[in-house]
Amino acid sequence: MPRTLGIRATCLFAAALLAGCAQPPARVAGTEKVPAFVPTDYWRASPEKNAGVASASRDAVFLIACTDDHPPTITLLVDPMAMPSIPAGAREVTITLDNEAPFTQTWLAGSGGYGISSDRQDFAADIEKLKAHHRVEFALIDDGKELDRHSFTLNGAAQAFDTVLADCAK
Repeated sequence: MPRTLGIRATCLFAAALLAGCAQPPARVAGTEKVPAFVPTDYWRASPEKNAGVASASRDAVFLIACTDDHPPTITLLVDPMAMPSIPAGAREVTITLDNEAPFTQTWLAGSGGYGISSDRQDFAADIEKLKAHHRVEFALIDDGKELDRHSFTLNGAAQAFDTVLADCAK
């Protein structure tokens, strides 16, 4: 598994920076909600090389984050607040943009969420697709069974992605 997808740690770190708080929110079974200060209607970029948005139901965050590695790696992450415990590995993710026909990709997933990184050949094309749409829905599939489903706005994502990509290149 690539070094960039210690997903839970990366997501929590990025979420904490995005929110501007010192510690990520505590997760208590049955009360998993993204804090109210994380927007659901537009993407917010942070000065810490990441950006994100919460789902309308506040049960997940969708992030783009840049590592401080040399060279840096950019990662797209879906971080559900309550994710079924699954072994880390490749899983199918069905992606629907603006109610268009869904398409499926293989993403890395584990008990902390699922994502892809910039070392993937089609990563840049995926970023451009996301920037050109208004809404995205992800469904994580394992052995034909849906494990997780979340929708996110892409309002402001193009600018937020460009900010993170430019900051990451510095």
